[in-house]
Amino acid sequence: MNGVVLGGLVEQWVWRCQKLATQYQLRQPIDLPAGIAKLVEQAEAQARVLEADGPVLLARIETRLAKSAHITGLPDPLAPEKLTDPALNATGRAEALHALANAFAGAAERLRSAA
Repeated sequence: MNGVVLGGLVEQWVWRCQKLATQYQLRQPIDLPAGIAKLVEQAEAQARVLEADGPVLLARIETRLAKSAHITGLPDPLAPEKLTDPALNATGRAEALHALANAFAGAAERLRSAA
């Protein structure tokens, strides 16, 4: 598969995951585990259609989400003594992104095992 096409698919899935993480971060009434399961199920279905590139797609999504989770969890380098604003709930965002990354890692492994 063309790398540009694969990259575009990764971006679409990361955007959908970021949207879910933002909803969780803003403390909207959502069922995070159910939302994650739904996204991963849909991504796995698309990955199966891609055959050999499917595990690559899922792994790249997982990598991007893990990086985002790590960055979200870092303190502000310009104001390390500043307390985190509870309204921003960066911890909740990092938690959601880590959960998404772990779910996509599991999906990639399942798809690799099935191949």
